[in-house]
Amino acid sequence: MKLKQLSMFVLGLFLVGMVSANGISVISSNTFTINKTYNHDTYVNLTIRNDEPFDFFNVSMEDNPYITISKIPKLATGETRNITALVKANDNIHKDIKIFGFYLASLGAQNQTHQVDITYDDGLSKCDFTIVQGDKVNWKNLEIVESKTVKLKNMDTLNYFQDLAAQASNLQFFDSPMSLPFQFIDRTGYSRQSCVLTVLSDTGYVNNPEHDASINIDINVEFPQTSVELLTLNDKYSMRFYDTREDIFSVRNTGNEIAKNVNLEGDWFVFSTNNFDLEPGQSKNVGYTIDPKIYDSNETNKNYTKTLSITGNFESITRDFNVYIEYAEFVDDENASRESKLEQFCSLFPEMCEEPAPIIKYIDDGEREFNVSYTDNQVKALYDLFYDNLDAQAIKDKQLTEFTDAIDGKLLSIQNATLNSNSDIGNIKTQIDTSNGTILFSSIIIGLIACCIVIFILLLKYRDKFRSNIWSRYG
Repeated sequence: MKLKQLSMFVLGLFLVGMVSANGISVISSNTFTINKTYNHDTYVNLTIRNDEPFDFFNVSMEDNPYITISKIPKLATGETRNITALVKANDNIHKDIKIFGFYLASLGAQNQTHQVDITYDDGLSKCDFTIVQGDKVNWKNLEIVESKTVKLKNMDTLNYFQDLAAQASNLQFFDSPMSLPFQFIDRTGYSRQSCVLTVLSDTGYVNNPEHDASINIDINVEFPQTSVELLTLNDKYSMRFYDTREDIFSVRNTGNEIAKNVNLEGDWFVFSTNNFDLEPGQSKNVGYTIDPKIYDSNETNKNYTKTLSITGNFESITRDFNVYIEYAEFVDDENASRESKLEQFCSLFPEMCEEPAPIIKYIDDGEREFNVSYTDNQVKALYDLFYDNLDAQAIKDKQLTEFTDAIDGKLLSIQNATLNSNSDIGNIKTQIDTSNGTILFSSIIIGLIACCIVIFILLLKYRDKFRSNIWSRYG
């Protein structure tokens, strides 16, 4: 019975460890809309709770100039605490703020290896994650295209700590607690993803970002009223529909309070600056461009009234500008081609079709340099196109190499077969030559033996006759 109770107790402890708690949480809504007066602090109440089976210590808000709370020495497990936050922002703010605490950990070395796979389409398989001191991270680039390298950049030091070729991996050991903000930099040098790796201490008081709470604050600041005046140099213009006019006006704060977020608006107006602040007595010169939006002949040979509006924590100011658009005849044939319309337009307004001369600086060896402006997206697109072409060429080169290797293999096989054939022919020739010699020698021997036999037979046949002739002659 005691053994059973002990088993149930150990199982209960295990299940408690397996429960997925939420760390520090904000009760009810975690979004706060706060209205306050400029230079006057205000307060907001919120309730937090410890949902973990351990205590948090030194609970506070992350450092920020907008809202603060007094540090809570201890937030016990399961405890709910009502707290008052001081709001001191003097600007309109919409932001997430973290509430965090520390807990006593005796995790011990886990010695785990965390796998992080990286692709251009999906980014990192783990982005914001937590490990324990002594753990390892295996970073792996899953891309198969050779040019699709992966670099990981430490945003604190701005140094790269991983540089992975296609299909490459690297095992990194983290032997001390740290917070590592980093970015995934692709082959074009652009950031594809921003992440944070947190390394917890295996003992002592630690903060795990996974246990932090977060509140969203929307602070709207009401500014004391002041007064502003507008001084213009000109408010009447005569121009062709495709012309622009540049001019300047001045805005001055004539009151005793700061003028915040001075906003300028006006149809056909483009401003050199906007949404600025003015201290009491301060003036600001603002450049502006009038750019008419005229698209039809019926809209020319007319006067237009365009209103400039200035708003802020002061009585709104409006000023009317009179713009006369000179007569112009537009191409109005719906069936005409784009080229014919453009040709007719350029015959009426040749100055609009003249290409501006590029800014060119000639340098040595007949070369020249010139200025060209691109957006970030255009530059990235150019890089992507460049690398895509390299990838395509690399694939073609690989296919050509494989084809060439196959041809070389075939030629080598043919050459080896030819050499083997020549060797076989030589062996056959040698065998034939050897056979011919043997036959010739054998033929000679046989011939000699045959001659000897014939001579022996003749001697036997004519021996008696030869003897009788001798005896008759000399007998």
